[in-house]
Amino acid sequence: MAKVRLYIADGSGLELSSALAAVSPARRSKALRCRSEEKQRASLAVELLLKLACGRTDYKTTDKGKPYFEGDSVYFSLSHSGSFALCAVSDRPVGADLETPDAASHMSAAKRFFSEAECESIARSPAPADAFCSVWVQKEAVVKASGEGLAALSKASPLSQGAICLRCGELYIGLCVLNSEIEELEVHVERDLSQAV
Repeated sequence: MAKVRLYIADGSGLELSSALAAVSPARRSKALRCRSEEKQRASLAVELLLKLACGRTDYKTTDKGKPYFEGDSVYFSLSHSGSFALCAVSDRPVGADLETPDAASHMSAAKRFFSEAECESIARSPAPADAFCSVWVQKEAVVKASGEGLAALSKASPLSQGAICLRCGELYIGLCVLNSEIEELEVHVERDLSQAV
């Protein structure tokens, strides 16, 4: 059984220059490649959440992009959507995804990455954008937990991997711990990231 801590924050209030100075060079570069200031702030906020959660940001990434701490048994996953950021920390390999519903684009992505049964279920739903987000975050959480990368998204099976979907206001959060059930879940909504800057 796994213990998971989720950290969520709205990065819209971050002061860009201070946040850029407080993150790793790799995260700074990644954030600066984002086209909008909103996405830059959210990208910076994920690492600031990691700093709050673990007290460090000296992580590496696998060739498929999964972040990890070298020689440590602390596992984590990072995600952002819109102005929001998410960091999941566990004692087991964990994957997390964060999304906000976007009714305009959900069916084209579903046809590309979802099974026929998943697409039909979404199409029949009274709220297709919500149904899409629920399936999407769970599938992405599975591939993030496994470290397989987004190329494996179409093959991911959230139900067989024990992925769950949580709602936090308008946000959809997918969570998956590999080969384990979640025994304990703590959710921390961070209102002020300045302590990590």
